[in-house]
Amino acid sequence: MVHETTDALGQSKRRNWPLYLLGGILLLGVAALFAWPKDNGAPADNAATTTLPDTDLTNVVQAEEAAQQIAAGTFVEWSAAKYPEPVTFQSGEIRVRVSSVVEDDLAAPEVTVSAPGMNDHVMRGEAAQPTATHRIGIGRLNPQARIDHVILASYSGGAHCCTAIQVAVPSGDSFVTADLGEWDGEGISEFPRDLSGDGTADFILYDNAFLYAFTAYAFSEAPPAVYNLVGAKFADVSRAPAFRPLFAKRMTESGERCRPDGESPRNGACAAFVASAARIGRFDEAWAQMLRSYENDAEWDLPTGCRVSTKGECPEDQLIEYSSYPEALRAFLIERGYLPTSAAAPSPEPPGIE
Repeated sequence: MVHETTDALGQSKRRNWPLYLLGGILLLGVAALFAWPKDNGAPADNAATTTLPDTDLTNVVQAEEAAQQIAAGTFVEWSAAKYPEPVTFQSGEIRVRVSSVVEDDLAAPEVTVSAPGMNDHVMRGEAAQPTATHRIGIGRLNPQARIDHVILASYSGGAHCCTAIQVAVPSGDSFVTADLGEWDGEGISEFPRDLSGDGTADFILYDNAFLYAFTAYAFSEAPPAVYNLVGAKFADVSRAPAFRPLFAKRMTESGERCRPDGESPRNGACAAFVASAARIGRFDEAWAQMLRSYENDAEWDLPTGCRVSTKGECPEDQLIEYSSYPEALRAFLIERGYLPTSAAAPSPEPPGIE
């Protein structure tokens, strides 16, 4: 049974209970306001807080869009003068960020390679004038790799010099650098492609050992040199039958200048002519033509040999000085792997052309 009370005016208190409830809520709200800390409305220092990372998603999206897309298997040209600020190139899942490292008045490209699930990898190019052109390319160089490789062909500038070639090779969750060394001039101007049909890209260069060997740089000629990336190392595959057309072409070109009536000086052309012929099994005929054509009075120091194997300079008491161009050329071709060590010594006759 519900009892109902009345106030002095005789009104029912049961009918007014919602007013009492509302008043209580208001009193609690006022009390909470006075109890809350006054430090700009922030929680008390001892309150548990969660700090969110200061990430601007808009900037992230813009950075992704800022990458310049390049086709796989092509080079893009970079110079510090053209790109004074860092720039990112992308092909597929590979991103390459290129920035300048300034050394005095020179600038070197620093290339950072990144890919999903892989550790970033850095390659440093040659320090050169800011206008010097360096090439960066992204593409698959051999079928063993699960993702593309990155080539940095970095030009140092200077007279008769040089392009350093490096490749970022995927290995597990990282990249490693395969170094092909320095090569004359621009080295490679086009992204390597598979010429032999075995699925591996072929680096077509020239044997720089022939430069300056038998004549001045301006008159030197060199046979091709072909390299493949095998795993994370480069291998010389110049002897492969698939590349004979390259050597046949060089043999024809250099042979036009290695003739008795050829333009002087021609000893550089004769060296490339004989070396290219040796690669395709035509050494004997090329040697005979060289003997009729070389200049035996050329004012150029011939290459020397060494009686012992050494990585540094040959000890003076082991040095071999050759007395004629044919003798020096034969020893040079043996040392460079164009002829077997068992190759018969050539006849010194005829003596060449004065």
